Amino acid sequence: MATPTTAKKPGRQARPATDPAGPTGRLATWVARTTLDDVPASVRDRAKHLVLDGIACALVGAQLPVSRIGVEGVTALDRAGDGALIGWGDRVTSSTSAAMLNSSFIQGFELDDYHPLAPLHSNSLVLPAMLAAAPHVGRISGERFLLGAILGYEAGPRVGEALGGLDIMINNPVMVAAGPFEKHTKDEIDLTVLGSLTMMMYGAHAALEYLLPQGAGTIINIGSVGGRVQQRGLVAYNACKSGVIGFTRNLAHEVAPRGVNVFCVAPGIMIKEQMKQYLFDPRNDQQRAGRSAIIESITQQVQLGRASLPEEAANMVAYLASEAASYMCGQTIDVAGGQWMG
Repeated sequence: MATPTTAKKPGRQARPATDPAGPTGRLATWVARTTLDDVPASVRDRAKHLVLDGIACALVGAQLPVSRIGVEGVTALDRAGDGALIGWGDRVTSSTSAAMLNSSFIQGFELDDYHPLAPLHSNSLVLPAMLAAAPHVGRISGERFLLGAILGYEAGPRVGEALGGLDIMINNPVMVAAGPFEKHTKDEIDLTVLGSLTMMMYGAHAALEYLLPQGAGTIINIGSVGGRVQQRGLVAYNACKSGVIGFTRNLAHEVAPRGVNVFCVAPGIMIKEQMKQYLFDPRNDQQRAGRSAIIESITQQVQLGRASLPEEAANMVAYLASEAASYMCGQTIDVAGGQWMG
């Protein structure tokens, strides 16, 4: 039997059609055949929450200063199209530009959607793509939209599995309530412990389901130099980050003999949009407490006298994920400008 080929375009050589039994073919078949009835009720409920969470984050992220600059710049250059911008009323641009901007809105507000094998910010990929495609496919029911979101969230893990599974996990959940400890509510304490320590354990636990059977892999927890130093207004958060350091060391002691290495990167004060807003326009007691802690740390503790850039912590993560760190185990590496030098 002759090998099927795709339609040949002028000037291009025909290529074989995708093998239905290969990774791409099987993924495409799964997408085409899956219905909402195939999805467990708990997964459907989780997906509904994620969709709403993503839209809410986009609405807030759309009005960050950097988002406003981006919207003005992009729409000035690309005004054609019907791609809606979340949180911008009737403002439209091309589908691709709308997807890019909407994605940045979600990322800008640090969405906490989590899947141990998928991109941590999968909503910033899935929702903007679906919204950009919607005008071109006509009216879509809520059920179809939910199914599309679920398939999108699951595509990343399934592609990863097809390419060989999980090898490296960057474990970086964070939720924090700042301010004087005596003014915290129980809910604020629970939020901080859940988002800055418990979810770290959940993520590592999920990753080990894949890493231990294959006898290889690396987990890199993102902690904070706050876990080593004292800071006013961050008592619960820093206690949790101390826990991350201890968790990293003890987990490495337990699983390294079975082939899984564990590290922690502890960044210091990092420049990002939320920090700029705290510094220049604090809007409540929590943000004022955060501002005071940042200023005190930079002026009195950070030996280099400045905040860090995100890529400085990312460079250390890349190093620990590489073979260059193969004889390291269980360490917490500070990227904090000398804020702690123990």
